[in-house]
Amino acid sequence: RVGDDVLWKFLKHFVIVRFDFERNEASENLQDVVEKLRNALVPEDGGRAGDLWQALVSIADEAKPAAGSLDRGALVEQLHLRFRLAGLRQLEPDLRRIHAASLRVLDDIQESLDGVQLPRQKLLAEAEEAVVKHSFVEILGEPGSGKSAILKVLAKKRAGEGPVLVLDAKRLPSAPGLEGLERHLALTYGFDALLGELSRVANPCIFIDALDRITSPGAWTTVIDVLRAIRQSPAGTRWSVVVTVRTTSLEHQARLDSGIVGTSPGRIVVGALSDEELATIAAAHPSLAPLVRDGGRARDLARRLYLLARLLRGATRSNSASAAVVTEIDLMIEMWTDDGGHGLEMRLKRQAVLTTLGRRHLWDPGESPAAYELGSPEGVQSLIADDILRADPVSGEVTFVHDI
Repeated sequence: RVGDDVLWKFLKHFVIVRFDFERNEASENLQDVVEKLRNALVPEDGGRAGDLWQALVSIADEAKPAAGSLDRGALVEQLHLRFRLAGLRQLEPDLRRIHAASLRVLDDIQESLDGVQLPRQKLLAEAEEAVVKHSFVEILGEPGSGKSAILKVLAKKRAGEGPVLVLDAKRLPSAPGLEGLERHLALTYGFDALLGELSRVANPCIFIDALDRITSPGAWTTVIDVLRAIRQSPAGTRWSVVVTVRTTSLEHQARLDSGIVGTSPGRIVVGALSDEELATIAAAHPSLAPLVRDGGRARDLARRLYLLARLLRGATRSNSASAAVVTEIDLMIEMWTDDGGHGLEMRLKRQAVLTTLGRRHLWDPGESPAAYELGSPEGVQSLIADDILRADPVSGEVTFVHDI
């Protein structure tokens, strides 16, 4: 038998907490909790804190019979369609770092040609529809076709709705896995914890530019870890993965399993510029008109954005010096002096490869040497990436893509 002293020592550890929720609108506790819930919503939706309280009560009532429990991620999934939820304050610095890093990736992508904006509305509409219908979307196209510009428009639209996650092949850390990404972005909290906050928007997306150009095993490990973490999160079925890849690339498909890609990925093909788009360019740069008009020698080249950008650079230089019409020679000079964005050392490697290949073709126009015969593997790969050279995937023979 338990004595009174022992029983009292046990009972005095209990604290009676009084609530007056049953008083409805007169309840001080209700007013207090509704006031606190204002901080759980974006500032402009603070007036809906009472509705949020009622929604939480309903969720608790449904879970009560089974003694259920829900973490923040599960609650976000049940509430995101009805409420615009604010992020956890302690995670905001990390979310800002992710957002800033994503915007830096987008800033590297050109979306206009020397001030000329090509809307490409039909492609954008197709891409938007694909993102809604599919959980994995490939934006396919030849090198320099404008795939990245389409991705940028999609990502910038979502950046206006909340934090956005954008990666690209050039900026991925060499240290593998989520841990490497967390260190690279200087995150205080783990990526898994931040996923719930990134999922607060109605249609969360991750964008990966130039997925097929990832070569580092560590970078591939990071990408796969990120995508698996997304798919395994409570909001995994709502996330869309949008990537850009070259039309001829297949290796990335072998690295991504069906749990990441799904059974029916969406595909958007970014083709050559239309006649109307070329007319827009020619109108903005009259010196280009003889080359890009119907019958012009560079018309087919100009349909590809990468080469058109070089034509435009030649047009700008010619216009600054005189009213001279841009010629094939201007385009040759642009291709000869281009460094692929990697500085003088790469430009010299590219020029050495072009010189060697040119000499071989002059000696025997029917011969196509293998890549290893051209001196600089880095220079060859850079020229292939810029759609100046083409390598046969079986024989390894290298040829010029364009007769110019």
